[in-house]
Amino acid sequence: MNLRSLVVKITLAVVYLVLAVWAYGAGKGYPLYIDNTDLSKPTMLSVVIDGKSPVRVREGAYTEIMVKGARKHTISLVLPSGAEYRETFRFPAGAQAAEIRVPELAPGSDPVVRPVLPRQDR
Repeated sequence: MNLRSLVVKITLAVVYLVLAVWAYGAGKGYPLYIDNTDLSKPTMLSVVIDGKSPVRVREGAYTEIMVKGARKHTISLVLPSGAEYRETFRFPAGAQAAEIRVPELAPGSDPVVRPVLPRQDR
């Protein structure tokens, strides 16, 4: 084996490893919980993440939505009155799941995304 073939093999191995790490992170789904349990401001709303189909969140509900990849996402909330809130957020690094509390969302402010443990009984 000459030097040139060794360099080509090492380069291909590094490219393959980088591609595998990227594919794992980009394709992995993470649960995002929309917390609408604050009954002092009861409201039903529709949530759209990254332009996907809307998900209805009932008053007093804790709804799970799967997001792809730990990257920047766009959240859009539409209230029954027609008012809309749209902002971008980044999924917390290293988190298995995250939550966004609806009462903390305010126009012009970034959404507060808290890391949480994924649970089946929410």
